[in-house]
Amino acid sequence: MAGGPKLQKVEDLLKRNRQLQHQPWQRWRVKDGEKGPMVWEVKHLLIYVPDAEGLPGKPWHLLIARNALDHTELKYFISNAPPETTVDVLLLVAFSRWRIERCFEDDKGEIGLDHYEGRRYVGLKRHLVLSAVSLLFLAQTRESLREKNPELTVCQIHLALSAVVRSWWLDGRAAKPLFDKAAEEIA
Repeated sequence: MAGGPKLQKVEDLLKRNRQLQHQPWQRWRVKDGEKGPMVWEVKHLLIYVPDAEGLPGKPWHLLIARNALDHTELKYFISNAPPETTVDVLLLVAFSRWRIERCFEDDKGEIGLDHYEGRRYVGLKRHLVLSAVSLLFLAQTRESLREKNPELTVCQIHLALSAVVRSWWLDGRAAKPLFDKAAEEIA
């Protein structure tokens, strides 16, 4: 924006801000990953970005996280969450990106999120809602069956339910190949 405040890199802020320099790194166990616990060291600061008149605006959370095992790996997160939001909640949300991406990947691959070919925004919104509800149904079905079969995936449930729905109007002998094919693909 012309005439606005000069842009600053967060890396430079870390070097110049005395409050951040003197703040010790806090160690947080963010989550348990496939390779073990993810431990990050974090510095947290509330920053106030100036508004158009140059006055302090609403507070924003700045999180600077470095990998506990590799201090050269730094991540920066900015959040507009309420000021009383705790660091552990901010970290949980910040490091949830993989889950969200996985959800979209499953939605595209299994439900058909990427199959929309309409021309209107309202149709696209309806398609997105139906895709999300379908994926939610499959995920809840998988969770309800997890005790009986912990290896079951959303993809396998989708294959099984597709065979059931396609066979509703068929008699037993005509539906058997659909079930056999689904069982073969699931196994």
